Amino acid sequence: MSTSNIKSVNYPNLGWDTAADLSLPPGFDAGKQYPAIVSTHPIGSCKGLADGRR
Repeated sequence: MSTSNIKSVNYPNLGWDTAADLSLPPGFDAGKQYPAIVSTHPIGSCKGLADGRR
């Protein structure tokens, strides 16, 4: 997947400001609905350390 289709986002979760990467499909249209896959493990860990990026 092209990195131009990946957006960094933050959202509130149980009092924490949680960072995430949002992967958008090619040809993404904000006016349409899409299915989503949410991966939440490891809960409470720093995203940058959990996936090996530092």
